[in-house]
Amino acid sequence: MTASLARDWLVRVHSGRAELADTAPVIETATATVFACRLAGRPDPMLTSAVAVPRNGSMPFHLATDDPLGDLAGHAAEPTPRPLRRQAARTNARGRVLAVDAAVDGYPASAVPWRPDDETAGWWDRLVGHFPGARVGECATWDEVVRAVAATGPDTRGVVWIRREVAGLEFTGHLVYAHNNDGQVVLLDGQTGGLARLDTGGVRGLRLARFHRQRPGVGVEPWRRSAPTFPAAVAKARAWLALRHAGQLVLIAPSPYDEMRRGWLFACSSARYVTYHDWRAQTLDGALVVPKDEAAPFGLPNAEPWNWLRDWDLGAVEAVPEPAAGGPPSWYAETMPRLGPVLSTSVHPNGESVLAELSRFPRDARALVWLRRRDRRGRESVGALFNALIGAAGPILVESSTGRTAVLDQPGLLALHVIRYH
Repeated sequence: MTASLARDWLVRVHSGRAELADTAPVIETATATVFACRLAGRPDPMLTSAVAVPRNGSMPFHLATDDPLGDLAGHAAEPTPRPLRRQAARTNARGRVLAVDAAVDGYPASAVPWRPDDETAGWWDRLVGHFPGARVGECATWDEVVRAVAATGPDTRGVVWIRREVAGLEFTGHLVYAHNNDGQVVLLDGQTGGLARLDTGGVRGLRLARFHRQRPGVGVEPWRRSAPTFPAAVAKARAWLALRHAGQLVLIAPSPYDEMRRGWLFACSSARYVTYHDWRAQTLDGALVVPKDEAAPFGLPNAEPWNWLRDWDLGAVEAVPEPAAGGPPSWYAETMPRLGPVLSTSVHPNGESVLAELSRFPRDARALVWLRRRDRRGRESVGALFNALIGAAGPILVESSTGRTAVLDQPGLLALHVIRYH
């Protein structure tokens, strides 16, 4: 009965992506029964891989990442309900470790709350992707972690995944941040706001993602700092996205190959699109230019972006496109409710296919055509919107940002969406 409650809760909260590792509990107390859990059909472990089922009938909950056994003891002392939203503050080790990384560099940062989607397969690789150039290795002891971070000198950083086990099964782990501060290695716990507790009992392994990044100059907004190197450019881009979009846009596969003469051309996507792959959640403005000098990052114009970027990189233009921050993280959610009810949507590989569909619409029908582009590295980048009206002579398409006749087949074309509305 208790195992079925845990199983049903996991299915509901994780949308079927998590399951019990064993129907037998790994811990039992006077107030709760604890089960180990795992990703369904996947070998990589979850971070919050323990679920407690209270005996008083309240909802199950994931144990805290920083101290799961202490959290369980706290529940035994005070077995009050642990709503998912409230308990998320005790399980957001990922958000906390990213906030610590920003704080070490002097960036304003707040931790993003835990969400069930954080546990999906590949979560560790996605986390490591926040730290370009990170080298991942296994450490047998905490001394080995400290030696590794000390070996490559000041401003070496690292994220340590503490993998725990109970009764031979993976148990809720934790993430702590390592920093070589002028030769002194410190391990910080963003969850508790202090020095990390270096547990040894019940530890299955210590996985270290180690990287090096110099601290930027003090007293300058992080998105106003120069970015002559790739790590500095990534930090500047992330600071800008955090400032302007509060984590709703994320960088996609930044690389040293993004370098230009005057800056870096990065790509970003809506965080919801990355998670759910719903095209309606994607951003229109997926290009982000990070100048090497102290100028703020900016987006590209929706019309003829590659010509404009070439001219900027050659120094032929200086004024950045407006608005510099780009549009909303999801243009569809912002735009379509203002235009009217959506009647149909379709996706097309080229302009000929779009015109063929528009030609079948009745007279005076209206639609938006969303042109999605790839950048030179194949990532989705800045797009464009065209207004379509079916006139007596056929479809009329106008570039919404310039008022000029729309050109559907453009370099780097990824897809064309036709969205008919009433």
